[in-house]
Amino acid sequence: MNLNYTEIWNIIKKIINSNKNKYLIKHHIDSYNYFLNYQINAIIEEFNPLIIIKKNKKDEKKYYEYEITFSNARYGIPVFNDKDGRKNILYPHDARNKQLTYSIPLYIDILIKSKYIENTNTIEYQKMEEKHKLFGNIPLMIKSEFCLLNDENYIQDGNECDYDIGSYFIINGNDKILISQERLCDNKIFNFKLKDNKYSYISEIRCNDSMSKMANVFRIKFLGKENLNGKCLFYTSFNNLKTDIPLIILFKYLGVEKDHDIIKYILHDVDNLKDKENYLQLLKPSFIHYYENIENYKNLEQYIKKFLINKTISVESIIDEKVLNMCKTKKEKIFYLGYMTKQLLDILLKKKKTTDRDHFKNKRVETSGILFAQLFRKLYKNSLKSLKLSIQKEINSNLIINVEKFIKVNIIENGLKYALATGNWNSKVGYENKKIGVAQVLNRLTYSATVSHLRRLNAPVGKKGKMLLPRKLHNSQFGYICAAESPEGHAIGLVKNLSLSTIISINIDKNPLLNYIKNFNCIKINDIDNIDDIKNEHTKIFIDGCFLFYSDDGMNVYNKLIELKRLNHIHYTISIIFDYNFNKIKINTEEGRVLRPFFVVKNNKINLTQDFYNRIISNDYIFEDLIKHNIIEYIDLDEIDNKMICDNMKKLNNKYINYTHSEIHPSLILGVCASLIPFPDHNQSPRNTYQSAMGKQSIGYSLTNFNKRMDTYNYILHYPQRPIVYTKSSELLGFNELPAGQNLIIAIACHTGYNQEDSVIVNQGSIDRGLFNITFYRTYKSEEKKDMTSLAQEKFCIPERDKCIGIRKGSYKNLDHNGLIHKETNVKGNDIIIGKITPIINKQISNIKKKMKYKDTSVQLRHNEDGIVDNVLLDHNVDGYRIAKVKVRSTRSLEIADKMSSRHGQKGTIGLILPEEDMPFTEDGICPDVIINPHAIPSRMTIAQLIECIMGKIGSMKGKFFDGTPFEKVNMDDLCDELDNLGFEHKGYETLYNAETGEKIKSKIFIGPTFYQRLKHMVKDKIHARARGPIQILTRQPAEGRSRDGGLRLGEMETDCILSHGASYFLKEKTFECSDKFQVHICNKCGIIANVNNDIYNCLKCDNKNDFSKINLPYATKLLFMEIAAMNVNTKFTT
Repeated sequence: MNLNYTEIWNIIKKIINSNKNKYLIKHHIDSYNYFLNYQINAIIEEFNPLIIIKKNKKDEKKYYEYEITFSNARYGIPVFNDKDGRKNILYPHDARNKQLTYSIPLYIDILIKSKYIENTNTIEYQKMEEKHKLFGNIPLMIKSEFCLLNDENYIQDGNECDYDIGSYFIINGNDKILISQERLCDNKIFNFKLKDNKYSYISEIRCNDSMSKMANVFRIKFLGKENLNGKCLFYTSFNNLKTDIPLIILFKYLGVEKDHDIIKYILHDVDNLKDKENYLQLLKPSFIHYYENIENYKNLEQYIKKFLINKTISVESIIDEKVLNMCKTKKEKIFYLGYMTKQLLDILLKKKKTTDRDHFKNKRVETSGILFAQLFRKLYKNSLKSLKLSIQKEINSNLIINVEKFIKVNIIENGLKYALATGNWNSKVGYENKKIGVAQVLNRLTYSATVSHLRRLNAPVGKKGKMLLPRKLHNSQFGYICAAESPEGHAIGLVKNLSLSTIISINIDKNPLLNYIKNFNCIKINDIDNIDDIKNEHTKIFIDGCFLFYSDDGMNVYNKLIELKRLNHIHYTISIIFDYNFNKIKINTEEGRVLRPFFVVKNNKINLTQDFYNRIISNDYIFEDLIKHNIIEYIDLDEIDNKMICDNMKKLNNKYINYTHSEIHPSLILGVCASLIPFPDHNQSPRNTYQSAMGKQSIGYSLTNFNKRMDTYNYILHYPQRPIVYTKSSELLGFNELPAGQNLIIAIACHTGYNQEDSVIVNQGSIDRGLFNITFYRTYKSEEKKDMTSLAQEKFCIPERDKCIGIRKGSYKNLDHNGLIHKETNVKGNDIIIGKITPIINKQISNIKKKMKYKDTSVQLRHNEDGIVDNVLLDHNVDGYRIAKVKVRSTRSLEIADKMSSRHGQKGTIGLILPEEDMPFTEDGICPDVIINPHAIPSRMTIAQLIECIMGKIGSMKGKFFDGTPFEKVNMDDLCDELDNLGFEHKGYETLYNAETGEKIKSKIFIGPTFYQRLKHMVKDKIHARARGPIQILTRQPAEGRSRDGGLRLGEMETDCILSHGASYFLKEKTFECSDKFQVHICNKCGIIANVNNDIYNCLKCDNKNDFSKINLPYATKLLFMEIAAMNVNTKFTT
């Protein structure tokens, strides 16, 4: 069946709306659910049993032994205790209002086996079981499996937004998300050439059996000709080894005694004699070195032990746990070691290229579940350690112990909360000890910003380093990572966004796959007794990087596995690759791989019938049926190299190419923000990148329940409009329902000169009619706290002047008896909106203020803001203390210097607001809303904006919307003909008249509707000036920053500039007179600063009473000399 444009988008709609409209955040939800359902139990099982020995101090032969086993993790529902101690169900909106963490309790069953032992004989034995014991609380992801919002009986009441897709956490009342983290792939061999190093080449592998564990890095290093006197030696290194050891020693230790066998394990698949000779020439020096230096060591274990850092651990356990630990047996390790050595030899002989570490197939993505598992493992280990210490410290020795009372539930709860609150993921997994910025506050400015934030990836490379390669847009990212959406500046290329259709795999059970492979008569590595049985023709089979099987008919095995995948006998996210060059099959089942969907093509036709399509449209079939019936297949970056993919369905009729798959639609290569740009393929690429960033700063509707929320700040556009020119992606993702902008009449003209350099002229009449009017909300919060040392408790009330110190400058008149302001009250800068007092401890105050019992700690409105009180909330937190929140709203119309932008990176600030009677007008009497400068177009090449303008013109006349989906052909001739038919000039130009003179403007002006966005950068939030104001206590210089009403700093460059103009008196006035001018008296005899008290002069050093000079100097200078004197260094002033 050949699909037309509408049919393709109906299929895409089915994909995007799958998983209950959670497709875009499926990777977070699925991985978090997997963490709760499987990984917690696996981590608990990993540390079982906990053995605690409690010795008798008087007789060490007598002791108690406790064996504690934890199992069967399960969860309750989110609850909180009210001020009366009653338990209540905790819903997400309650957690936000009460500043709580939305979390579920974790319950575990405990089995305790107790023994009393004397002289190694068990005297008493006791076994007991405790069920359903609380072990801690785990923050719960919104809309995940255990979330209350998934309950059909939950009544919305408008507390939650219908468009909220979830996958974030609520920590202390704030919405937090986890940013997916990039990392290098585990169990994959990386070959690098080293510069300025002792070794010339290195082959390394990060060995791991789970992404939530710390990888053990194993390396084979080549000491090459280029460096040390012609030596060609192979060394290995691994964890707990202080010096590299020769490779041959590792082979010998693992049980390969004969040199001939070592060579066979490395070169058993090489038949060409000439090639074999080249390989042997490279290996020969390593054997010679072994016999010359090491052979005399009869005990290899003692030789290896010499090089260990921690000699208390046995060599056997280190080799078992740190060397190729993803291989479970010695035989598997030997085969893998041979294979890895052969890889390095191929690099040396130029048969293979070194690894590109930036290729995306060498990367894995840590999603929420993986990040949680990493942290939970560490915290659970700490809990067990604490439990063990507590039981050992217990004074009363007894067979029966109450484990529950020793469990510290706060360790897990506080550890997870701290990580989510600060973003510091100190899980010590991989090379980095600390990951910073993993958890971030969810961007709620606009709906597209929220969805984009949830699909973000971060590469943990130091952002300050100017490394170029990791930032480049790699070819392998095509279709998987958005090519347009990345921040400008230091994080460019490191912070990425997933394309629209990309998903991330989660862990799956690989046992069915292993069973199938065993049934294909494959030879298991552990069953090979004689290496000579393996020939060059045998195909190696790798599963998740582990070398497990050989097959004498690799092609047949590959075809059978592909067939099993298409019959849904194995999971659809498993990738199967046949590497023809090196005769091996790679099977990937692991988590963290990026995949995207393609149409399956058979005989150059989409594998979809008309009947099946009709059943999809009628909802008889769901998205999963597309996969089950082999219409869509998910392919990862490893597998894509083996596929012939058609980039556009229209090219499928090429009889010379036999395609295996086809792109669903080219626009799916873009991410969330870039998908909102109409015709981005007609723009210069940096403009799309700029718009992807600015789309997140535009003001619209972020949520429908904004009136019920008390967010720190929020912007709401009064009259949002659906764009006349939209994209299919924006329609599917719901951006037409929650738009962030308006359709304006834009003229491209030079007029009055006030729209130079990206400034724009705006029509005052449009502003009066409500153009880009917004409401700005800011919430002020405060809570009553109690000082547990002095038992002094804060209180909401109106502070009394005769009892409080630190009374604020603002007005207290609007407060009620609770200290809270009334709703709908007009407030201006510095007004008190929450009255609060804090008791003073007597030690803190001087004798003069002893009568004062309280300090005024009221909350004021910011000094540069005003507005109306929108909402007031008084609630109690878990501890029973009151929380007050006051939301203030202010309406903001457009003013000069506010920022706006089109959807094509054409940003500008308002340079002039022109009265409507002075704006140029068309012969129909239409005045433009905004006039932008023609110079903004040619160099920036934003042709898509011009196309949008013409389409907008036709759409507004005909009353229809236009589809601006990327990579679809636009016939400009047809559009121009339509303009002609509507009575407009062919190319969209119109004759305008100068409103001031009434004359016709000579040149024709390009004018029409274009969708514009108002951005959050407003002059009201940034303008700052001051004459006098607060100063710093220490230096007496003006305070710093707009929020403190600080001064404007004259820096070093400003000072040099003023001086170069000869304005030295002005410079003195600004840096001295207006800053920290101070006067001191100097003793003329000894040159030190004198002591002056009530006009009595005294030099502390020479007892001078009457010979002094009065000098001016900055207070900061005086402070410096006082500090120098405090260090016992004498300084003299010469007067």
